[in-house]
Amino acid sequence: MKKSDEIIISSLANIFQLQEAYGCVFGTYDKDKACLWLTEEVGELIRAIRRNHDLDDITGELGDILVWIFSLMNTLEIDGRTLVEKSILKELDRQRVKYGADKVNS
Repeated sequence: MKKSDEIIISSLANIFQLQEAYGCVFGTYDKDKACLWLTEEVGELIRAIRRNHDLDDITGELGDILVWIFSLMNTLEIDGRTLVEKSILKELDRQRVKYGADKVNS
């Protein structure tokens, strides 16, 4: 693992303490209900962007999406930190194969 990978991965710990906090405050939902709410929030975000709403509205919709992603991860018992770690490392590997280096550092 490259040093840049380690820095990225170590920075995720604080972010995904939020997942645990969400679980303590809101608990879990039925997975179908969580999926429906997440889909609705994504639609609201897209609508806000297309209608040129202000940044506060768009930020609010992104926050709602994040909350429902946490809900779904908690409901399905998925560790968010592990999920994002795997996703980031997969993308870094893809970039290194395609570009010969991390895209953001090229």
